[in-house]
Amino acid sequence: MFGTIRRHQTWLWVVIIAVVIVSFVVFFSPDARLGGSGRGGAIKIDGINFTPQDLSQAYRETRLLYFLNFQRWPENDERARQMGFDLDNESYMRLLRIAKARKAKIAVSDLQVAQMAKRVLGQNASLDAFVKEILEPNNLSEADFESFLRHDLAFQQLGLVAGLTGTLVPPREIEANYREEHEELELQAVFFSVSNYLGGISVKDEDLLPWYTNNMALFREPEKLRLSYVAFDRSNFLAEADQRVAEVTNLNQVLEAIYARSEASSFTNETGAVLPKEAALQKIKQNERNKIALSLAARRANEFANRFYDEKSHKLEDFEKFAAAEKLTVRVTGPFSEAEVPPEFKGVSEQFVSAAFTLTNRDEAVLFQPAVGDEAVYVAALKERIASFNPPFEKVRNQVVEQYKRSEAMKLARLSGMNFHNRLTNSLAQGKDFATVAAESNLKPTLLPPISRATRTAPGLPETVYLQQLKNVAFNLKVGGTSYYVPTIDGGFILHLKGKYPFDEAKMKRELAEYGTAMRAQRQNEALGMWFRKEAERANLPLNRGQGAGDRGPS
Repeated sequence: MFGTIRRHQTWLWVVIIAVVIVSFVVFFSPDARLGGSGRGGAIKIDGINFTPQDLSQAYRETRLLYFLNFQRWPENDERARQMGFDLDNESYMRLLRIAKARKAKIAVSDLQVAQMAKRVLGQNASLDAFVKEILEPNNLSEADFESFLRHDLAFQQLGLVAGLTGTLVPPREIEANYREEHEELELQAVFFSVSNYLGGISVKDEDLLPWYTNNMALFREPEKLRLSYVAFDRSNFLAEADQRVAEVTNLNQVLEAIYARSEASSFTNETGAVLPKEAALQKIKQNERNKIALSLAARRANEFANRFYDEKSHKLEDFEKFAAAEKLTVRVTGPFSEAEVPPEFKGVSEQFVSAAFTLTNRDEAVLFQPAVGDEAVYVAALKERIASFNPPFEKVRNQVVEQYKRSEAMKLARLSGMNFHNRLTNSLAQGKDFATVAAESNLKPTLLPPISRATRTAPGLPETVYLQQLKNVAFNLKVGGTSYYVPTIDGGFILHLKGKYPFDEAKMKRELAEYGTAMRAQRQNEALGMWFRKEAERANLPLNRGQGAGDRGPS
């Protein structure tokens, strides 16, 4: 059935994973803790009998679903724990969806599965490479992939039926929603920036030390870690990557295709100048070569981590001995806090740092999920935990002076804003306008660009003012009304609603059809989610309560 794909294999899997699997977005239920009993053995869900093998299959497909969306396996991804993603629970949820699809007699053809595989892997992807390099090292097979695709296609068809009521949105409601979202306000504002008040702050030693004592938390040195690690450098796998590239028989066509679907301006040299096409194609080739080399490094890192995982002891000293026995160099990072990525791990995600700080047991000191960086893949173990502490005043005196002045300037900005608000209230009542009162107060009034609920950017808005915060204030004002002083991270602002701009009827006519399509799709997803939650409650699935992604799951 995958023969069509194999006849057109031209590139490795590393250029793939181009789509988000719909069933994950629609059906993932982080709050699924519905209760029940009877885990393990045969189970009946919604009148359909399932065997332990069916449950194991659902478990494998759920792992694959997570990987295709996040490029990490859930049992080793900190995000899974943070989202409340539970492999066992989601496996039972998948069986429920399978039961619903079977009862609806949804049929999926081989051609549909093959087309879906191309969408997931990319038009020029290698199925064999995907199976060999991704699935098999993680205890999955080509048959698992086919079953996963067949089920997900069935779920998509099920979703079209179950969410149908959400598409029944009257045209009048669509127009009313559009009008509400695109109504534009004419707003004036005065911004009070801390920087305008810093010059008026004098610093006295007798004030500084007590302020530091009361605000020590601002200067406390955070807890830090040092890690022992081995690096699998991308450069060590470039020769093998070159061999893979050389195997691509229609390389030029592949590179041309990548170039065609990209913006030409995205290919630049060191000075920022746009590259000519031939140079851009070479850059694409180099990028893909580097991706392949990094994927090979990741495979080697996974093999190392898996072999060490099978060892009896996972202490730091065992990790370092094991690495030495494998003829790998063990290095040590400098101290780093949870708010920073160690400079030795260039390009590694913040999730890796968060996972490192969960290592509290010295008997289990190793992060078995390799961390992928820009130029290498790392496997690390906890070397040292450095406790948080308060530095002596003299060591941080300059920082204390800076923060003290900022704190006092914030007070002055707030006082200035409140005084202006009082003058404004009285002056507006006397018939003066906002801009005149601001000028009389030696403040600069700002006419903002038109703001609607649909506005995503507002040129001229200070960077420290969040647009959503401003909109929340603005849409609670009546025409002619003025807000109170609204504090921000860099001072504050006062808004005045001068009026509303005439509604753009012509623009609405141009955009209403597309807006209606998006609104119906959103309502369809909402209806589908509601339907599935109710069905899950009725099914009384044997779900975990409060457990996370680290569960072992069905075997």
